[in-house]
Amino acid sequence: MKGRHSMQDFMAARGRTIIRTIAVITLILGLGLHVKSQLYLLLAVIGGYLTAVYYIFMLAARLQKTMLYLPNKAKQKAWMGTIMRFTMLLLVLLLAVKLSITIFFAVVIGFFIMDIIVFINIIIFSYNKKV
Repeated sequence: MKGRHSMQDFMAARGRTIIRTIAVITLILGLGLHVKSQLYLLLAVIGGYLTAVYYIFMLAARLQKTMLYLPNKAKQKAWMGTIMRFTMLLLVLLLAVKLSITIFFAVVIGFFIMDIIVFINIIIFSYNKKV
């Protein structure tokens, strides 16, 4: 179907670019954290990456499912999905805060790095499909 793309299409087209970009950023962060003797924070950043990937894929899956429903049912399902995603995100962030504020910020940084990289790649993927 023209105009509809699955996450599989996206990952096939942009997956390697995302992985390479994350690897380079992780290496740079790792070197910086090693210099500051805080290499342990790299695990928290990677935890942020994984949380973002889960969040993004759940969002995509929920959006695809929501498109199959009638408008009223779609709105209800969208709200439930949003509540579930924010609850999961809140739980991960609360766990990070409980461990330490430094770990919390490392998780948040990892989350936003992954979000930015994936969403930039979604924009590039969508643009390339329309051109």
